[in-house]
Amino acid sequence: AVAVVLTLSATLFGVSWKVLSPTEVGLDYNHNTFTVDTSQAYGAGRYLLGLGHGFIIFPQETQSIRFQGNSKTEENDDKFVGLRTSDGLLVEMECSFQYKLPREAEPLYSLWMKFKMEYQKYFAMIARDVLRNAAANFTATELNLRRASVDVIMET
Repeated sequence: AVAVVLTLSATLFGVSWKVLSPTEVGLDYNHNTFTVDTSQAYGAGRYLLGLGHGFIIFPQETQSIRFQGNSKTEENDDKFVGLRTSDGLLVEMECSFQYKLPREAEPLYSLWMKFKMEYQKYFAMIARDVLRNAAANFTATELNLRRASVDVIMET
């Protein structure tokens, strides 16, 4: 009986540990009560969270979203962005941007509550809208001839 208790205790203790790699940050998610501990974001390392706990994991590397080509070639790629210029012409734009998620618990929790782990789709949709709105301020000729100044305006 003692051997069973020791074996069970060792097993339960072992599964209570969770690990984050150096390129990840996580929030403690309690699968028993379906709650997230927002008091702390965990960086790389091993943590004794307890039974029924796990991490909601967010990457800490710089992430890229690319709009290129007529079909998806990679997970983070999307099709061209179709833009309407001020003179009514349709222009297809190829572009990319990078972002990095915060390390603090509150903004990560807010992001997770709004989008779960589908936040990259929403970032792409927002970027598409910003590009479309910015392009509407230029003619097709201006977009083509003044690319450097248009780039600066679209970045803001």
